[in-house]
Amino acid sequence: MHIAIVDDNTADREMICHCIQNYIEQKIPHQMNSIKYVQYSNAETFLESFEADKYDIVILDIYMTKINGMDTAKIIASTDENCQIIFLTTSMDHVLDGYTVHAAGYVLKPLWKNEEKFHTAFDYCVSKLLLKQSSFEADIGNTRASVLFHDIYYIECHNSRFALIHLANKDLPTHNSYQYCWDKLHQDERFLECYHRILVNMDYIETMNEDTFQMINGSLVPISRRKKNEVKHAYVLYLTEH
Repeated sequence: MHIAIVDDNTADREMICHCIQNYIEQKIPHQMNSIKYVQYSNAETFLESFEADKYDIVILDIYMTKINGMDTAKIIASTDENCQIIFLTTSMDHVLDGYTVHAAGYVLKPLWKNEEKFHTAFDYCVSKLLLKQSSFEADIGNTRASVLFHDIYYIECHNSRFALIHLANKDLPTHNSYQYCWDKLHQDERFLECYHRILVNMDYIETMNEDTFQMINGSLVPISRRKKNEVKHAYVLYLTEH
């Protein structure tokens, strides 16, 4: 996990590092050696080196000279939609603006008074990252390969006893049963059984039609007539919670 801390106050940057260290020790000590964080004293220096996939989390002070935190966040969001943003500030004036960049948290300074709220925002970021990293082993051809949950659009077992995994631009025929895949995926809230032996990743649904889900890559996934109301209700509920 790679974290950037962008704040023009040295003492505040040190407090942020302290709070991150406390979080790691309390919540995810097993990740201690895999978490790296870099400090920046202004947004200009940070943006000079920023690129997609460089950081998992960026912690931003809103009130900085020249380029402020909110403008920085807009650049981050337009460059890397997967990068999580936590705002730190002395005022709640811009809290609604944070929704435009899907901020994970908005925490008031001084941070030592609001460390619990900071940890709550960090919990959200870490859970999102863990979802992104989740995977299972599938038998594809003569090899056993790791398939990221994040990459799966839907899984079906229509004309074969083996499951077919649909990704964005290709399909992976497996030697695994649908039950095997269901056992691996059904507890992940992203996946919905919308039809007999079909699991769809709701993150990639573009539109819900009368009898199908249209995926963002153009694929159509059928909705069970028998369970139509149940399936549609589950999808709407998922949308409202995410």
